[in-house]
Amino acid sequence: MRTSTRACLAAMLVLACACRSLAGAETKDGFVMRNGQIRITRNGETRTMVDNVKLYDGTIVRTNGAVKIPGGGRTTLHEGDTMSFGGTITRAATGAVEMTADGAFMKDGRMMIASDTKALAMDAKFITMNDGTKVMKDGMVITPSGRKTLLKDGDEVLMDGRLQRY
Repeated sequence: MRTSTRACLAAMLVLACACRSLAGAETKDGFVMRNGQIRITRNGETRTMVDNVKLYDGTIVRTNGAVKIPGGGRTTLHEGDTMSFGGTITRAATGAVEMTADGAFMKDGRMMIASDTKALAMDAKFITMNDGTKVMKDGMVITPSGRKTLLKDGDEVLMDGRLQRY
């Protein structure tokens, strides 16, 4: 009896961990296309998006996955694609990264620079944002006041110096 109880508890633990892993796919704040619907996660709470959302930079994410970028650009989120509130889009099919606004971000431990929605690996030792914030190749961000912050994967610095953490 004890052996079967232990086996049952072990199976329940494995199942609970597996469910938590599956649920974790949508725990980062932002948008994801799932089963033809945009799901939005804020503060760890995920729900189906019922209204269009306008981001701080003017980007509009529509409930059908269409994304309207200020300045006339457009793109569409496809099944599994994700988009952060800062505008970083990760394509599920290819792993390609795009941004709706110019800036720098950390992806897989590497600093990337986004310009005109395309992302390239950062080659320079640092780049300077419009407000004077410096983003170093190793992910260190130094504000004009001297405050230092180290970026983690998914974190972004927009050209106006705003830091977006995810």
